[in-house]
Amino acid sequence: MAFIILIFVTVGCTTSLPTLPTFGLGEKEFSLTSIDEQLQGQLPRSKKTSFGTLKLLGVALQPGAEDKDLEVLAKFVLVSYEIPEGIEGVVGYKAALRYNPKTRALQLGDLQATKLNFGNPSLEEYVSSAARRGIPREVAALLREMTLQRMPEGFRANRVGAFRVRNDKLFVDFD
Repeated sequence: MAFIILIFVTVGCTTSLPTLPTFGLGEKEFSLTSIDEQLQGQLPRSKKTSFGTLKLLGVALQPGAEDKDLEVLAKFVLVSYEIPEGIEGVVGYKAALRYNPKTRALQLGDLQATKLNFGNPSLEEYVSSAARRGIPREVAALLREMTLQRMPEGFRANRVGAFRVRNDKLFVDFD
């Protein structure tokens, strides 16, 4: 009888142990400073739109109000017929992350615009309402094309499970 109980306890304990993630999965840590440097190397980027030409000049990632929040600030210049010398501005986003397993690239996913500010108030009146609506959408499209971090050869993951931001670190759980 004691032998059966011993086997039951041994089998029960070994099957209830947590499993370790397989190679390539689990949590990875990235410095926001190194991601910002990676992004700066991919700039400037331009896009012609119906309301003018947008030129993306700078991108910065920063922690949001909570650990699960990642904020993105994007500096741009809009050049149009009404503003031939251009007007600078900043768009702020609350961001999600995505992972492309084919290219092994960690990228920005869903971007929800939180603010749109222009640098020169005297030129702001020449920015059309269509441009005000379109700038966050078009800048977000440019941002989603950029690579935050390329994972090493042999890294095996399908998607980002979750992420959190603390101080200058981005912690990403891959599935």
